[in-house]
Amino acid sequence: MKGKTLNDIRRQIDIIDKRIIELLNKRMEMVLKTRTYKEHILDLEREQEVLENVRRLSHHLIRPDFSERLYRLILKESRSLQKKAFNFEGNIELQIEVKK
Repeated sequence: MKGKTLNDIRRQIDIIDKRIIELLNKRMEMVLKTRTYKEHILDLEREQEVLENVRRLSHHLIRPDFSERLYRLILKESRSLQKKAFNFEGNIELQIEVKK
């Protein structure tokens, strides 16, 4: 990182943050699509599988317990979004626009 300024590093962080949000939006779109295949929104077995996967994938600077806490929030938001979408007269085909 020799020769980079604080502002250069912060711009890189901003780019990474933007990508994380784009990926979270894409994940939520996929979550909405799964709703048409599920009888119930809550799927504890699948959520446990997701949490085990993120714990296993966590390494270097990312601690497994941090990843699990983060994904518990993501899963909670996913369930909330599915509930809202399902309340639109049972139709979950929503147009989600990702601003770039």
